[in-house]
Amino acid sequence: MPAAAPEAPSRPSADQTAAGQPAETGGPAETFQPPALSTKEIELVQESFALVDPIADDAAGLFYKRLFEIDPSTQALFKGDMADQGRKLMSVLKTAIAGLDRFEQLVPVLKIMGQRHLTYGVEFKHYESVAKALLWTLKEGLKEAFTPEMEQAWAKVYSALAEVMMRGSQEPPATRAFS
Repeated sequence: MPAAAPEAPSRPSADQTAAGQPAETGGPAETFQPPALSTKEIELVQESFALVDPIADDAAGLFYKRLFEIDPSTQALFKGDMADQGRKLMSVLKTAIAGLDRFEQLVPVLKIMGQRHLTYGVEFKHYESVAKALLWTLKEGLKEAFTPEMEQAWAKVYSALAEVMMRGSQEPPATRAFS
């Protein structure tokens, strides 16, 4: 049975986090614990992405075509060369997927990406559209190699990545000291 696309949380109220949980008040942002991913889920996602890598340009094209069909409002978020955008997408995915076994190291970068996406006009509903387009693209690109178990693992991994990005979009931008 195919896994359902993960649902993106609605925009949190002032007293809720992106996951709809009560916001912590006065505590450090570092108390956030990303969703636990099993070794098997990480392996399934990494193994299946290794199959996508050789067809990355085609997969990116399929992804954006499907994303714009599912949610036409996302098209306005992209400016410039879509082939270049697709290469950037695949590069980011490759890096994130390679680092899944060190998820805690991805958290700061994902939060910054969430903040950046907010400035581009990305809304929480867009994360759900991306989830649907991503899972569809993987099914189309990998055909029978994309098993229901892989689909469930991808749904969980995407949900974990998106949750951190959405949480990051709700935090004040990090300031960096340059020496």
